[in-house]
Amino acid sequence: MKKGRLYVAPFFIFPPLIMKQLQLFYSLTITCLFISCGGQYETASTIDGENISISQIESFVGREYFNGLTPSKKISVVKKYSMFKQLSGLKQNDPGMDIDREKTRIENMIMIRNAEEHVFSGMEVSDSVITFISDAINTDMFVKALTVSHRFSFGKGHERTREEARQRAHNIYNRIFEGEINFEEAMSIYGELNVSKVKGNDMGQIYYGFMPKNFNDIIWTAGMGRLLEPVESPMGFHVIIVDHTLPKHGDKKVPFDRESIIRDLNRGRYGYQAEHFQTFMDDQYAERNIDIDLEKLYSAWEHVKTVEGVNTMYGATIDKLKILDPTISLGKNGDDDLTLGWIIDTAHQFTFFQTAAINNGHSFQKIITDIVSRYILVDWVQKNKKLFPNIQASINRQSMNIIIKQYFDKMEELHPDMTREIIINRFLIKNEISINRALFAEDISE
Repeated sequence: MKKGRLYVAPFFIFPPLIMKQLQLFYSLTITCLFISCGGQYETASTIDGENISISQIESFVGREYFNGLTPSKKISVVKKYSMFKQLSGLKQNDPGMDIDREKTRIENMIMIRNAEEHVFSGMEVSDSVITFISDAINTDMFVKALTVSHRFSFGKGHERTREEARQRAHNIYNRIFEGEINFEEAMSIYGELNVSKVKGNDMGQIYYGFMPKNFNDIIWTAGMGRLLEPVESPMGFHVIIVDHTLPKHGDKKVPFDRESIIRDLNRGRYGYQAEHFQTFMDDQYAERNIDIDLEKLYSAWEHVKTVEGVNTMYGATIDKLKILDPTISLGKNGDDDLTLGWIIDTAHQFTFFQTAAINNGHSFQKIITDIVSRYILVDWVQKNKKLFPNIQASINRQSMNIIIKQYFDKMEELHPDMTREIIINRFLIKNEISINRALFAEDISE
């Protein structure tokens, strides 16, 4: 043997007995490997000569999920996965869908949903709160209210700033409190809607849950006839007097039902979820040093409202803002400016941008805060993925299902006479995809 070279003995130098033992060892080893891995690595489909194994599909959609399906549904998943894989690999597919962008939007949508569910699951409600809600839903309130709106108010707003609206509401409150004018006189002087001036107030009879939680809390804990300091809601600032209560009696009275109230709270009623979620978001804004500057929003709005369609009923899409200067600042995003260009680009990462429209100051501000909040939630989930161990498989499944559905919808639009079965078959043939149905024959026979 030469020095430095690995010496491998040829098979023929081994005695016959040793050869038989070696053959038995190799045979057993190969058989064990086949038994342990054969089913997992069998070919489920072939795409243009490339084998797709069961393990690939299980890894993508989740092994537990896939194994829990019926044989026919397994075949359906194999078809969808094969189509999805092929569509994802095409730069330009038949219906002209941007698969990569769609996958990003779907992934973000699922991450946001998981983040919201996680935050809501941490909300705790005491027995005293449940008792308070039970009493409140059995008592309507007759409220005299005078609303002062601003340019970012929901509904028909006024061009004044939020701070100007706050100051105006406090001036009205002070005049009534000091006895200069009564509430009806204040309404005739300061009321902003003619119908409100006629009936003497903005609200009248309201039920618990009609307004945001901060408004509800104040109204349902206030004394009768007491003038309340201005309360803010999405509609503006309200100067309020609780005129009288309207308790429910007889058949109209709702019996105490703790579980029913908890279900309502978990569905978002009465504003407790929104308040809990806002606390979480405030912490996330602070942690990332993100700040939406209201004064800068006012300045940006002066540019935005000149865009064609903004002041119409249907409004203008986010993309229409591309004609504006993308460097317009809206606040801070960490060490960087939060710019209009960043908002437009980030909006495309979320499904809602396709239907979102800007038609007044309120919708402009809401879209800005929505985009920033969605961006924060996605970032939070990515940093805390250990809290969501099964999220990737869920993202994969839903991405696959949604994109396949979009493909069907677009193809049906192009070819109304084609059924989905025909669309699938044509796609499989065109892309040389074959499905190994025999792999599931044993299950089917069962």
